[in-house]
Amino acid sequence: MVCPLFCLVCPLFCYADTPAEDFWSVIVYSMKTKGFIQGAESVGRATPNLADMNANDDGSVDVYFAPNAPDGRQSNWIPTGEDFFLLFRLYGPREGWIESGWKLPDVEKIN
Repeated sequence: MVCPLFCLVCPLFCYADTPAEDFWSVIVYSMKTKGFIQGAESVGRATPNLADMNANDDGSVDVYFAPNAPDGRQSNWIPTGEDFFLLFRLYGPREGWIESGWKLPDVEKIN
């Protein structure tokens, strides 16, 4: 089964709003194997990719999960092609981040 296009809208600027001292990452995994999607050219995006990603005016980034890259968003795309789940991780979470009420937005189906 090929998953429809999904978009994870992250209204976060990594160094200002995302409560990670080191970096954040989002990685896609296969529901079938619980491992990486076989044959995918990339399995995730992270803070080190920000320089190559298309950012929004507020410094946030949209990360797209789909079998094919949306037009003009190749650098923000993580290939899927089968049922998947994702993990968003904070490396070196800032002290007090749980108490701050910060939370990641929901994944949005956009088509």
